[in-house]
Amino acid sequence: MTPPLAPWKLEKHVGHLALGPLAGRVQIEGGVVSFRLDAWQGRPQDRFDVFVLGAPLAQWKLEEAYVRGSDLVATYAKTPPYHVAPQAYWRATWIAEWEAVKLELVLSVQTDLLDSQPRCTIESGGQATSLWMAGEFDGSAFREWSTAAPTSAGAGDASPQLYVLRNEQAGFSYAELVHPMDFVAASIDADLGTTGGIFSVRSTLFPERLEKGVIRRARVGGWFLPLENDLAAAAALAQAFVGEPLPLTT
Repeated sequence: MTPPLAPWKLEKHVGHLALGPLAGRVQIEGGVVSFRLDAWQGRPQDRFDVFVLGAPLAQWKLEEAYVRGSDLVATYAKTPPYHVAPQAYWRATWIAEWEAVKLELVLSVQTDLLDSQPRCTIESGGQATSLWMAGEFDGSAFREWSTAAPTSAGAGDASPQLYVLRNEQAGFSYAELVHPMDFVAASIDADLGTTGGIFSVRSTLFPERLEKGVIRRARVGGWFLPLENDLAAAAALAQAFVGEPLPLTT
């Protein structure tokens, strides 16, 4: 399968993505900033959202948005009381070896104040899923989250975890990893009262205070995968992600 040269299409405050078996959209402004999956293998999907950015991002005003190659870029204004200027890159890549769509978020923040607090959260989750996780990026290291043994991440995990949300009904899995250099903490919300469960993973970014002139950057890798060999594929993709050099942004 040959990916399009420009998989993004920007319409007002929504960036539409069509790449491989995936169709989805980023809501850049006007509500919750997130990526929503619209279809997988031509089958419509609903209520599977990733890279949902929490406060104070919802209070930031969009200054500029554009598409450059495989990147969708949004720059936001410094808005009181935070005076932190964020820039977000959503980078889409087709990985033929695993028939996977990689969606990477690169989030940068800077300020013109002597001292500020850029702390925010990022959340990903969906319905009718099971949750698998691994502290080591090895296909055999995964364990399934359950009420019998929810693991420490149910209350908050202090070490990087590779999470895989598996949706057998829809025929895909979603894997996510905050780059270990940027990881702070993560927690899991679970509702097992529905078929397959509803899971979401919430990670914290930028907990430390930010000084004038300093730019902080965080990277989160996400991969939409076929069900077959999803854990092995997720582990291999996570290993490659961790070994990549810091991407150039402007």
